[in-house]
Amino acid sequence: MKKLLGIMGVIGVAVVAMVIGCGKEKPVVTDEEAIQTIVDSDDYFNLTRGDDTDHADTTGSKDSLLGNPLWWRKVTDKTKQRVITVVGDSAYVERTIHRTGLFRTIGRVVDDSTGDTTWFDGKKPLGDTLRMRATFKRTGDNAANDRGWRLKKLSGAYGWSDNYGNDSIVHTVRIDSIRIQSTSYPDTMLKNPLETLFNKENVMTFAPAENITVTLYTNVTDGEAYLHVFQTPWPGHYRILMASNGNGSYTNATPWHAQLIQGVRFAFFDLMKYGTIHDTVYPYDFDGWLYPYRVK
Repeated sequence: MKKLLGIMGVIGVAVVAMVIGCGKEKPVVTDEEAIQTIVDSDDYFNLTRGDDTDHADTTGSKDSLLGNPLWWRKVTDKTKQRVITVVGDSAYVERTIHRTGLFRTIGRVVDDSTGDTTWFDGKKPLGDTLRMRATFKRTGDNAANDRGWRLKKLSGAYGWSDNYGNDSIVHTVRIDSIRIQSTSYPDTMLKNPLETLFNKENVMTFAPAENITVTLYTNVTDGEAYLHVFQTPWPGHYRILMASNGNGSYTNATPWHAQLIQGVRFAFFDLMKYGTIHDTVYPYDFDGWLYPYRVK
């Protein structure tokens, strides 16, 4: 009997040790940590899509560089911030990325005194901020790894030039609204990207290869506007120049066709002062909106 009790005692100690050990191997995940994991892994929060503008536009010929220099953003440093506020079974998220680096231009200029053309290699200080917001709702099991949190609504992303103490960077251009026209999706006017939240299921949706017309309404007639679209695996990044209508609005000069491959995609609407690209002295001056859309 003593031997049996001794064996039972050993088994009891082993069971207690296993319970304690298992408790140590599975630490408690906080609501904030669970939401942060979702934000970091969800395609809809891919603000760094704007970094794909780090590639030069090489579509021009040597002669065209006289009026259309190559340009790109060379991001050398990024600082990411997340503010997560949990109130009961609701949560509010604001994600911000600060970027610094160089705005690069390569082109040709005419010497007014001689009429000769010379090459220039422009390197202007770059600083900007990208921001978006979202709301989450706890609808699942709060004991699960994700603590039951589900993404409910998200905003577009807003970006603007930010000087970070560098007075050579300015922010004078503004996008006021964007009109989206297509065959399958209703005529849509986008406004206030950070203040307008929409359901994840209700993002703009287009058919594969569908032709889409975009018009930017802005506060400047001397701006230069671009539409950036992204797809994988190749070529990755398209940049479409938007033609000025002469009244502060800009419409894509060449067709934008939705990608053939279905899935979540991004459109980045990029407005800069004309001098940012075409003047060797005028500083970086930028305003941009980024929206997800679905090809289905």
